[in-house]
Amino acid sequence: MAMSSRVKSVQEAAKHCMDLVQRVDNEHYVSTVLAPTKYRGAFFGLRAFNAELASISESAKDPRTASMRFQWWRTTLDQIYGGEPPQQPTALFLTPLVLRNNWKHEDMMKIIDAREQTTGDVQPQSVQELEYYGEMIHSTLYHLALDSLGVEDEKARHAASHLGRAMGMVLALRGTPVLALQRKVSLPQDLIEKTGTKISDITRGQSSEQLTDAVFQLASTANAHVEQCRAFAEHIPKEAQPALLPAVFAHRYLQRLQEANFQIFSPAMTNTPRMEPLALRYDLWQHNRKGKY
Repeated sequence: MAMSSRVKSVQEAAKHCMDLVQRVDNEHYVSTVLAPTKYRGAFFGLRAFNAELASISESAKDPRTASMRFQWWRTTLDQIYGGEPPQQPTALFLTPLVLRNNWKHEDMMKIIDAREQTTGDVQPQSVQELEYYGEMIHSTLYHLALDSLGVEDEKARHAASHLGRAMGMVLALRGTPVLALQRKVSLPQDLIEKTGTKISDITRGQSSEQLTDAVFQLASTANAHVEQCRAFAEHIPKEAQPALLPAVFAHRYLQRLQEANFQIFSPAMTNTPRMEPLALRYDLWQHNRKGKY
């Protein structure tokens, strides 16, 4: 009876993680579904872990509450690596994965620390800071995915680093219209000052030549990282491809932004085209089928 109860618990934990990723990180959900079956659990575990941490900054009512929740995850991570996780679905799901996939404790802790440091005031001071946290959070997740695939190739890890930096910028751009409704800004302060963009234009969702210039510059930097990531494609093991497949939707978002002339508040960017989810799935499937990213 105890064994069947445990199996049920693991199954429920797995379903919780998959549902969580599908709900809050659908692009990574789709790319994970396309990964080889034996690696999907690891990819879903990483994405659920990231989603749990990201939700803290979105739902915590004050810095003290957020700090307590991040500390809970630090303690929980120690328990996970000790093989005695609390009865929390994501923690239960992660426990067998961390050892099976050789995920380093310090890498997982790095994500917690970076998530806490970016909680509260969401605006980075500089493009360099945005790149740094993209590296600490997203690149680390892609490096851990490579660990799951057994890929230690240095060029693959460089590709993952560029992808993580690009993803941090893409998320900052994509989050701009949503955060503007909360009177928050996710575009780097140095870029705002350099282009002469008015914060009031952003918080009111109002386009301007200066804001378009700021968006263009950040999008161009993000696109350069995507291109650098893809430049390694012919020089890395084919086994690395599933970890780097998210480059497809980073590129698609930047392409949509370019087609909208970098007007971040245009309906083309604030309203997802009806066929975009299906088009994204097809694009990911096509790249995956060809072993590309």
